[in-house]
Formats: sequence, C-alpha cells, structure tokens
Amino acid sequence: MAISEEVKGQQALWQALSPAEQKDIRERLLRGDKGKKESPTKPRTPGNFELLGYVRCDLGKSDREPFRAWQQDQNNSTYFDMLVKLCDSGYLLKCGVGKEGHQASLSACDTDGECNGFVLSAFASEASDSLSLLLYKHHILLEGDWTSSLGGTGKSGLR
Repeated sequence: MAISEEVKGQQALWQALSPAEQKDIRERLLRGDKGKKESPTKPRTPGNFELLGYVRCDLGKSDREPFRAWQQDQNNSTYFDMLVKLCDSGYLLKCGVGKEGHQASLSACDTDGECNGFVLSAFASEASDSLSLLLYKHHILLEGDWTSSLGGTGKSGLR
C-alpha cells in the first residue's frame, strides 16, 4: 500500500517538531484537549445596552468607487481580523437578512467612549457586502471615531 502525498506531508511536519513539542501534543491528545487553550480568557461581560440612536453614515455616489477599490484590496482573513478586533473592543456585531436585504450592524456596547448606545448599520444585497460596507464605514469614512458624528446633522449625523 502506497503512502499518499498528504500523509507524507503530515509525517514531514511531525518530524520537523522538536521532541518536546511532539511529547506535548501526544499528552494533549491523550487528555482529550485537542487544541483547547490551557488557560482560556474569561469573556467580557457586557453592560446593559441602552439604544440612544443610530449613526447615519450613507455611502454617497462619490464614495462607491473608492469603496469597491478598498473592498477588492481586502481578503476574508483581513475582514475576520477587523471584525474580531471590533468585538474585542466592546462592539456587538450582528448580521442577517432584513426587509432591506442583508444588514450588518455594530452596536457600541462597552467601548469606554461616548459612542456607547449608538449603532452603525450597513445594508447590501449580499451578506459579505454588508459586512465589508460596515467595516468601510467604520474604518474609512468615520475613521473608527463615531464621536465626530454625535450630535451632528447631515451625512454623518444621528437619526
């Protein structure tokens, strides 16, 4: 019976590990850890969220081409990293289908800032587009700072 190229690759990876690393992996597998962290971090306990309003940040006609260019420069890993960082920073992320198509929103729950209680939303025909549009609004249009929109009017005001 011939050994497949995949198995040969796995064997090469295993052999590249130090004896101590091999021993640690064997012990974890015998204990049933299977990749669990030894000391998991305790999740943040969010405070009570009280909706104060919505950050209005519409994508104008002049913003569409730069958004598409920015979107093309990103990849799934980059999006995931940005979303995880926002969630770790006290934002609540929601994504789903609504009356206006796919919606993605960030709620500032526990950000240690003036934005707590406000929600930034994005709508698109595809879920991935709503998430990327949300990230573009937060990071590019608002530069990660919603406070410039608090109390304002017009394109970046609150509604």
